[in-house]
Amino acid sequence: MLYDVAHERGYKALIAGYGASALNLAAQYLPDAITIDISLPDINGWRVLERLKNSAATRHIPVYVITTDEDQDRGLRSGAIGVAVKPIQTRESLDEVLGVLFRYAERVERQLLLIEPDPERSKRLRPFLPSSRVTIIEARTAEEAVERLSAQAPDCVILNPSIQNGSASDLVDNLVAGGLQGVPVLVHAPEDGGETASVVARMLSKTAVAREVQSPERLLDLTALLLHRRLEDLSDVQRRTILDLRNGDATLSGRKVLIVDDDIRNIFALTSTLEQHHMITLAAETGRDAIAILEANADVEAVLMDVMMPEMDGLATTRAIRQIRRFRDLPIIAVTAKAMKGDREKCIEAGAWDYLAKPVDQDELLAMLRAWLVR
Repeated sequence: MLYDVAHERGYKALIAGYGASALNLAAQYLPDAITIDISLPDINGWRVLERLKNSAATRHIPVYVITTDEDQDRGLRSGAIGVAVKPIQTRESLDEVLGVLFRYAERVERQLLLIEPDPERSKRLRPFLPSSRVTIIEARTAEEAVERLSAQAPDCVILNPSIQNGSASDLVDNLVAGGLQGVPVLVHAPEDGGETASVVARMLSKTAVAREVQSPERLLDLTALLLHRRLEDLSDVQRRTILDLRNGDATLSGRKVLIVDDDIRNIFALTSTLEQHHMITLAAETGRDAIAILEANADVEAVLMDVMMPEMDGLATTRAIRQIRRFRDLPIIAVTAKAMKGDREKCIEAGAWDYLAKPVDQDELLAMLRAWLVR
């Protein structure tokens, strides 16, 4: 049904039955829009959404989540533009869902509402706001913010909670009544207003998609994500700010990775790369040792799995790991020396979530680990 509706609306359609396949197709084709079913056979759909939104190449693509799980807030907080709950009873309902997705994908202009009483602070924030094909509308008072919201729902709101001299609950009630429900809100207070920001963000989260943002750099990162702006559309300084924020050692530092390879030279090379970024590494030279190490180390957060190993190869080891219930959601990255046709598909069918060809490119490896390990 999704395929047919997409074609009727003039779109080409790609179908993936596995989360790992979806990630590969998304990276290869960079589609205009994506729908994700949460109940996938290999990777939980929420993890697929996180992976898409934590990748520089795909974070801008609008995603609509289709799920039996009614956790709508989780999807919107993760960067989806909407969540539809199964079962979708009629073709008309499905057409309506895709209509929302396609209209959003085709509308290149975005609107950002900046609710900020201080003109000087507003001016200081401007370098941390996307500007390419983004119309920034400002409101200096709560009344003006309600007026703006009533006139047209923006794609994102940045709120300084000190906009109103009344109680936090009055502010929240006024904004929600003005049309804030369903719009992502980033609560960004001055340095001395952190406590108020936390209170307002918690109150707003009951009826809207809200989160507190403490630094201007994180504000830039999240507004670009929620407005679905490509990194290429940002200024050089903004792009570098986001990449530095996401690619810093803090993302990887202290995270534990298991390296599975029968060649000690490969283990040494990968270990050296990861330890430069303060990661903790464990190593196994056989599939059976890998399983034993995982069972003894519950805090392993990712596995680099060599495919070509004697006796129990990487595919068999991956299948065995996936049979253990507590490792169903463990990121496993297949590493193979022979980039043969069909290798990627075999790895995915075995239960790998990602795929690297040898010789391993260090930057690609680190980017892949960051994307899987960011929560």
